[in-house]
Amino acid sequence: MDCKQKIDGRVISYALGLSVVTASVILLTIIPQSRKLVSQNKEKRALEAVVEEHKALLPIYTELSVMLLEYSDFNSKPIETVASDMIPNVTSIFKGIANKYRLKHAIGVPQLKKVREHNVLIFDVLVVGELLNCRSFIVDAMNLSYIEGVEEIKIERKNGNSECAVKVHLALEG
Repeated sequence: MDCKQKIDGRVISYALGLSVVTASVILLTIIPQSRKLVSQNKEKRALEAVVEEHKALLPIYTELSVMLLEYSDFNSKPIETVASDMIPNVTSIFKGIANKYRLKHAIGVPQLKKVREHNVLIFDVLVVGELLNCRSFIVDAMNLSYIEGVEEIKIERKNGNSECAVKVHLALEG
């Protein structure tokens, strides 16, 4: 009987040891991997949703790109340069265009500290008035021969009027 108890004790200790090893494997490898898999599945679903959204927006993007190419006569016009002593006159030209469209507060401010490479001066223009008039002002201003490009256009509604802020690049003489 003594021998039977020793065998039973060994079997129980081996079984207990195998159970501990099996539980350790499960706790240290399988459970973290399953959590990681769940997390990756969530990320996959989120990315699939973004892809579907981009697919839905692709026709709109394509249409806008075509429209931009059709209406981009601005980029094909010959660029003239402005002498640095003529910069104050540019402000009055912007004011004239603003008056043409009954806009108020035509302010043009050259950013002299931001003269960029290739002799380009950033010029901030601010006008206030009806939104359609602001749009017409921007179109006319962009057709000036010394405007090389537009960096930014901001339109905000304030006190019943639209406030249009435009940052343009003026081509300066070398």
